[in-house]
Amino acid sequence: MLSLTFAITACSSSNYNSDEVPDVSPENLYNVAKANMATGDFGVARRYLEALDSRYPFGDLSAQVQLDLIYVYYKERQSDLASAQIARFIRLSPTHPNIDYVYYMKGLTEIQKRSDLIQDYFGLDRSQKDPTNYYNAFNTFRDLVQSYPNSVYTADALKRMIYIKDELAKRELAIAQYYSDRGAYVSCINHTKNILYSFRDTKSLQPAMELMIRSYDRLHLEGPKATVTKLYKDTFGHEPQYLAPAYAREQKYTIVLDSPETASSKDEGSWLDSLMFWKSDKDSDVPNQIPALQE
Repeated sequence: MLSLTFAITACSSSNYNSDEVPDVSPENLYNVAKANMATGDFGVARRYLEALDSRYPFGDLSAQVQLDLIYVYYKERQSDLASAQIARFIRLSPTHPNIDYVYYMKGLTEIQKRSDLIQDYFGLDRSQKDPTNYYNAFNTFRDLVQSYPNSVYTADALKRMIYIKDELAKRELAIAQYYSDRGAYVSCINHTKNILYSFRDTKSLQPAMELMIRSYDRLHLEGPKATVTKLYKDTFGHEPQYLAPAYAREQKYTIVLDSPETASSKDEGSWLDSLMFWKSDKDSDVPNQIPALQE
């Protein structure tokens, strides 16, 4: 796998001589780039697009070349280059007809920054990583949905927002379980409350409530325990499990935090409450492909 990763990285490297690209008309350069994009040869497509962008920065194809570069950088997993190209396009062409696509790609790029090829290949759980990029992606998709509700990318943006919310809930539940395993029940309760307030329409709600009841039980706080127990029974129709929740029994987590104070002080409810009415009966895994660019 490491050899494969290095090989892919080498193929996508920008260490090439721009003079290798023939000095032909912009139309011919773009046709070659577009043909290679269609066949999945993004390395060659990138060379021709970058040459076209540098040689004819103000040509008739300039905007389309910049849009294609965003896509090629994303496909080559050059997230920083894609982000820079996106920022450039938004700054120079904020009213372009395809600006909704640019915001969509901005959200995808933020998600991509949280992953790598090895994680994708083995299907590793990424919910415990630094959530900063997920917050950025969520905010970007939210802006897209609110500003361009009729965009062809809005439906997929909503699905990705639900996926992100579920991942953030899993992370909050893992932190709560981390504190519970170490007897820090007050901190555990605080994080389970975050799930009740901000993620109550995710799959993490039930195990979070079970973990909260267990924590109140360990602290001998019968009043709060009875209140949450009644809420649990009214919500799920049966008695709660007082042992470790199903989520914790299936998988243990090792949580790396900057500091417990930082993790527990984040206010996630303000911007996530607006999504409470969005629910899906299907799994909301991030698709592997993005819609084709509308020329």
